[in-house]
Amino acid sequence: MMFYNIFRFELAYRFKRPATYIYFGLFLAFAYLIAIMAGGAFDSVNISLGGSGGKVFSNSPYSVALFTFSLNYLGIIIIAAMVANPVYRDFEYSSHALFFTKPISKWAYLGGRFLGSCVAAMFALTGIAFGLMLGSAMPFLNADMIGPFHQYYYVKPYLTLIIPNLVFIGMIFFMLATLTRRMLPVYIASILLLIFLNIAAQLVKTISNEYVAALLNPLGGNAISYVTRYWTVAQKNSSLIPFTGVLVYNRLIWLGVGFVLFAVVFKRFSFDQFSSEWGRGRKNLSGADKGGAYVPSAVTPHPDYSLKGNWYRMLNGAFVETMNIIRSPYFLAIVFAGMVFMFVSGVQFGKIYDTNTYPVTGQMASGLAGVFSIFLIIIIIFYSGEMIWKERELKLNQIYDAMPVPGWVGYTSKLIALSSIVGLLLFMVMFCGIIIQIFYGYYHFEIPVYLKSLFGVNFIDLVLMAVFVLFIQTLVNNKFIGFFVIIAYYLFNIFIMNSLGWNDNLYNYSSDPGMPYSAMNGYGHFWTGFLWFKFYWACFAVMLAVLTNLFWVRGTVGGFRERLKTAGRRFTGISRVAFFCALALFVASGSYIYYNTHVLNHYTTSYEDEKQTADYEKKYKKYEHAPQPRIVALTVNTNIYPYRRKIDFNGYYVLLNKTNRPVDSIHLVMPSQARRHIILFGANEAAFAGGASSGRLVLSDSLNDYYIYRLDKPLMPHDSILMHMNLEYANKGFANTARGGGVVYNGTFTNSGLLPAIGYQPVAELGDNIERKKFGLPYKEPFASLYDTAAMRNSMISNDADWIRYDATLSTSGDQTALTSGNLVKKWSEGGRNYFHYVSGSRILYFVPFVSAKYDVMRDTWNNIKLAIYYTKGHEYNLERMMSALKDGLSYYTKNFGPYQFGEVKILEFPYAAFAQSFANTIPFSENIGFIARVDDGAPSDVDYPYYVTAHELGHQWWAHQVIGANVQGATMLDETMAQYSAGMVMKHKFGPDRMKKFLRYEMDQYLRGRSVEREKEVPLYRVEDQGYIHYRKGSVIMYALQDYIGEYNLDSALSRYISKVKFQEPPYTTTLQWLDYVNRAVPDSMKYILTDMFTTITVFNNSTKEASWKKEANGTYTVHLAVEAHKLKADSSGNQKEVNLNDWIDIGVFAKPEKGEMRPLYMAKKHITSAKAEFDITIKEQPYEAGIDPYDKLIDLSPEDNVMTCTAATK
Repeated sequence: MMFYNIFRFELAYRFKRPATYIYFGLFLAFAYLIAIMAGGAFDSVNISLGGSGGKVFSNSPYSVALFTFSLNYLGIIIIAAMVANPVYRDFEYSSHALFFTKPISKWAYLGGRFLGSCVAAMFALTGIAFGLMLGSAMPFLNADMIGPFHQYYYVKPYLTLIIPNLVFIGMIFFMLATLTRRMLPVYIASILLLIFLNIAAQLVKTISNEYVAALLNPLGGNAISYVTRYWTVAQKNSSLIPFTGVLVYNRLIWLGVGFVLFAVVFKRFSFDQFSSEWGRGRKNLSGADKGGAYVPSAVTPHPDYSLKGNWYRMLNGAFVETMNIIRSPYFLAIVFAGMVFMFVSGVQFGKIYDTNTYPVTGQMASGLAGVFSIFLIIIIIFYSGEMIWKERELKLNQIYDAMPVPGWVGYTSKLIALSSIVGLLLFMVMFCGIIIQIFYGYYHFEIPVYLKSLFGVNFIDLVLMAVFVLFIQTLVNNKFIGFFVIIAYYLFNIFIMNSLGWNDNLYNYSSDPGMPYSAMNGYGHFWTGFLWFKFYWACFAVMLAVLTNLFWVRGTVGGFRERLKTAGRRFTGISRVAFFCALALFVASGSYIYYNTHVLNHYTTSYEDEKQTADYEKKYKKYEHAPQPRIVALTVNTNIYPYRRKIDFNGYYVLLNKTNRPVDSIHLVMPSQARRHIILFGANEAAFAGGASSGRLVLSDSLNDYYIYRLDKPLMPHDSILMHMNLEYANKGFANTARGGGVVYNGTFTNSGLLPAIGYQPVAELGDNIERKKFGLPYKEPFASLYDTAAMRNSMISNDADWIRYDATLSTSGDQTALTSGNLVKKWSEGGRNYFHYVSGSRILYFVPFVSAKYDVMRDTWNNIKLAIYYTKGHEYNLERMMSALKDGLSYYTKNFGPYQFGEVKILEFPYAAFAQSFANTIPFSENIGFIARVDDGAPSDVDYPYYVTAHELGHQWWAHQVIGANVQGATMLDETMAQYSAGMVMKHKFGPDRMKKFLRYEMDQYLRGRSVEREKEVPLYRVEDQGYIHYRKGSVIMYALQDYIGEYNLDSALSRYISKVKFQEPPYTTTLQWLDYVNRAVPDSMKYILTDMFTTITVFNNSTKEASWKKEANGTYTVHLAVEAHKLKADSSGNQKEVNLNDWIDIGVFAKPEKGEMRPLYMAKKHITSAKAEFDITIKEQPYEAGIDPYDKLIDLSPEDNVMTCTAATK
């Protein structure tokens, strides 16, 4: 009965508090806003979480669970505010004596208080469900994004996620507040909890750690991701997240921890009003104790209240505040946990295929600051509240406030202390980065880079944030609501404003264009915009600081109206001068920034960009099929001015009318960034003398970059004309957003996209059909049909050129090298500039790069073909791997596919990105994707991806630069899938099947994850529509399996015949139908089904090994008994999967104990499997270690981790 009374008392108390309903309303509002945005309520918003917003309904059981879970993170602060402090509240209001003198049992007192608070918190959290339901029911949503309504979709996440999390988190906070009788440990625990959650999240980055990470995440997020990682769109729309397997284990583990914590509270709690259960014999608080409150321990006989004395008092107060925080065991716990988190995260930076990179300083500084920034933000938020409220909570505020000390002394001391803590933590980040570097044997620390990154960039942002959160805490004058308002603001800023496209840095507090770092180019030109924006926001921060001082609470205060009057009385003298000076500078700097970002540079919101793109299509789609000439040759002089960030082009196209109709007008799409363009037409170069042109401009639409020139004389079929062009691209001032590409001081990389395009460009249309519908555009297929004969007239690269002759002269500054496609025929220096003349020698695609940088060069040759790698000094780590890949690739490809068409191959390092790209004989290669990879040849799990990427891009010299597909479905299979296959074969011969297993497992994982977030429709491989997860990831696995089934030699022979037939093909271009025809001839009749499974349908398997046992025979051999299951499923474009009958040949393998981490096969053969369950008895000569079905992951398997199991001795 007493338990019930206390429970009812706690419940009544909570439901009388306005905060309970405020929390409920805030959750409801956030959930409602997310629901309507995900449902397409706003034209400018496209919100997607785990696939919702595309083909996954925004109110599907999957989406509802993810939205609910995500908002539950915000619930941590609510749980801290509502569940932690029932017992602490008794001490805070001195009501504990009343309770402790009554005959109340521990169970009744603790259990009733805890349960009552949990129920009240649960009421607040139900706002999420009601908000999602209400939002999804709005009549103005996009009907295509809303599915059937089911109440249980909203109930189940509470049963499996919210309630268990509330019990677990609530018990942590309740225990800490009850046993310490302080709230500060609760806040610290919430920070530590977030650190732990992020540590668990880091483990997901490695495939082999996913199951462990699913168990370790206390809130169950990783478990949900693990269970649903391969779900298709159809499953997400119809299936509740099953409460089975790893999700059940996760919930049981952490609920168990919660009950253990309650047992700890129950055991240690005592009805002794004078002791703290942790740290009995609680010492009296004086001086600088009591949570860091500064109270003088002795009265100064002659206090100095002059300006000098107040400055000293401010600095001394800041020192005391700082030292008390530093000495706090809670702060030390944060520091330790943060260091652990950074060590765990640091070893993951830059990983590709689970392979590490070298811990270069730029990556360490930005990476560690990035992962630790969330905790720095949380520390600022929580300590801001603690600093402001500690005197009041200790009932010392009136003593302190009665002193004749200006309010700015207390405020400024707290701001300095908070900034000092941030600075110390940033030094800790640098320390951790250096420790990680030492751990990996990397000693090139680059301290200036650490200091620039951490203190030149991050520290400024964090101090500006400290000013803002102190302002909010002061203005709100309620610690918990202040916490919530600050967190809500940042969540709104991150999720809502970004979704709405409100990205102008002029109204996003503390924002800036960004400061990307590159080892090649450092911070380059990005400092200018960054510093101007920081000055702008620093002026605003000064105004906030003045306002904070005006509203600073001293003594007892009334309502907000009274505080406003007090602030008005304080707004005199230096406060007024400081505010208006800061305001003047704020307006002046803002005006200058506006001039740079909106006048010198063009700024638009994402919605405006989409609208402009839609207008382009509405106005000019009618010209899509207007007859236009084709580019057949390009001669260009390209002048690159890296330090002026300028590039200009002066040259001409040779345009040939390949149609059967006269062309009277030429349509141009001009790149919008061009500062100047001059276009002339003539029969030859001499015709351009004096600016003469045989064409006149009749339409000029600079908004849509569309221009029409009417020729003086129609261009007849098979006739040609020269189009002279003079274009200039000059970067002026700074933009709202920093972009790492283009012309930079060191590492310029751009391409022929800066030159005019001939004719209407469908590629410039809106591609997302959700966006198209917003602007009244019809549904658009991602690619033309595989049978569209008109589309076959264009290659997948361009619709204004086929194969061209290329002649280019590049110039750059005297300390740099300029490169483009073609063979270098001449180089010279003149006027302090370097010049380079390149000629293609062979017909190439109209797709060429323009690159300039300070390079060192590694050179070699292979069969008289010149090989060169242009790299940045200090990035020599993987040059030998890349050079080896070039040689091995040339050897394999020339032998099996045909001759290489150029006299040289060159790899060019460039900054700021993470990709490689293949142009004709030229491969720009990002510094971050291979040059700093740290491949351990002795580690079987490492994938030598510098070698793989080099082999892949070299493969494009055949698959794209010889064979280019028509611009129809399947086009990217002919270049990307085939480049994947080419690289896969080179890797197989170099590294063997075990290393390929690791590679294929990663590729399969990425394919299965990719299909789960498909926004349009999944299609079979032969009809792929530029879907990377299909043509890259699935293509790798499929092609590797194909060569295994029919033989590598047989497949390569078929491909060689195909290349011989279609290379350098003129329109109509080849398609996958023609490719399949050649491959089909190489496949025996018994294996024809694999072409259907692999290419023309979506086929997946669910194979597993159920039993693997061995028995030693009398003759010394071993008999292995293997029981397996195999399920074959066919899927439609939405992911609806249906099991079909088996009639397949599948690998069965038995292996010895691994040597040096690599599998050693004792038996490997394809078995004909016709039923879901099959058993095999296999005789081998050695004791087996492992056995299973499809052990090398050649088939697309929904659960490849259970294909192989350890063999056990058979029981007699």
